[in-house]
Amino acid sequence: MEKKTNSTKREKDCRIKTLDKIFLENSVHEFINIAKDVKHEYWQKEHFMIDLPGKWEYSLVAVGAKNDVIGYVIASKKDSNIHIHKFMIKKSLRGLAIGKKLLTELCNRCMDARIKTVTLKVYQDNVRAIGFYKRCLFKRIGVEKGGILRMSAVPKQIKDSIENKAE
Repeated sequence: MEKKTNSTKREKDCRIKTLDKIFLENSVHEFINIAKDVKHEYWQKEHFMIDLPGKWEYSLVAVGAKNDVIGYVIASKKDSNIHIHKFMIKKSLRGLAIGKKLLTELCNRCMDARIKTVTLKVYQDNVRAIGFYKRCLFKRIGVEKGGILRMSAVPKQIKDSIENKAE
């Protein structure tokens, strides 16, 4: 499934596609490069290629006009929730609503599947990401060793918060 998104002045045109194993295998270097500027980042090819329950149904990629990777969500089904393992946007394109588009599509899929909760983990020092998640109504549900916040949100509330801020 692929969706073309329209843009305003503060948005970047992109297509949101379901991530499949072949695309990931062929583009994994782009995925790794997008995350290089992020503190604590360690994922390499073997991390991206791990098969997880629901990974190929819920993971998404945002591609630009040249079919280049400009953002992605790596997610899987964990218990009755969807867990976001990795959520990255190309540094030069952050703040242009690509993350909102990816998260909206993920929420649509969660609502279609009657998934009640989306969870994620984020380092406490990643203030910009935490701000984004809070604006999308993620709530802190715990803290792990090493300063990692656990957060969760309801897919419909996430989607509604994104759509209400776009108006």
